[in-house]
Amino acid sequence: MRLFIALLILSVVLASLHMLAPDHWAPLTTLSDRHNYSASRTAATAGALGFFHGVTSAVVAMTAAFVGIYLVHSFIQYLKIASISILCAVGIYFLLEGRRESEAAALDGTRKDFAVLAVSVLPDLSFLPILLTGAALGTQDLTTIVGAFIAASCISLVLVVHSARKGLSIALSRISPRFYDYAIAAMLFGTAIFLMYH
Repeated sequence: MRLFIALLILSVVLASLHMLAPDHWAPLTTLSDRHNYSASRTAATAGALGFFHGVTSAVVAMTAAFVGIYLVHSFIQYLKIASISILCAVGIYFLLEGRRESEAAALDGTRKDFAVLAVSVLPDLSFLPILLTGAALGTQDLTTIVGAFIAASCISLVLVVHSARKGLSIALSRISPRFYDYAIAAMLFGTAIFLMYH
């Protein structure tokens, strides 16, 4: 039960934190201002983007976890070690990504709106080790974790875009994208440490 609660909380926090990164909210905020979208249209678009981001992340994670577990089904006793290793590997990825990431560049007005918004639905790799770690849980627990991740992605993007349109975009854009990568890496390493002693 402790593992389920820890993974559920981690999924919600990671999804919410990930949506604060400018590459998720800045394109929609810019487009909605440029095209004078209504608040309801902006919220619906943000909700759809957050939903599809959560779904693509979950599909990638579930596919990778299924293939990984299927390939190593005879080595199921090593699942905990594999989970910790993947948590650390993805954490290192986010640390390296944070080092090279710079402030979000201004959007090029010649890009098509769809291409600009497509960035917001790219999958979040940090969900993969969470799902793999939870592989020992039952289907209901995993479904709850996936649902919470998708819902948190959806709700947090709506709230962040709404806040950005209300004038908080300057404050949000002052936070370096590296911060989010480092925070996600820290949470993944923390989860790996939790698993070592669980």
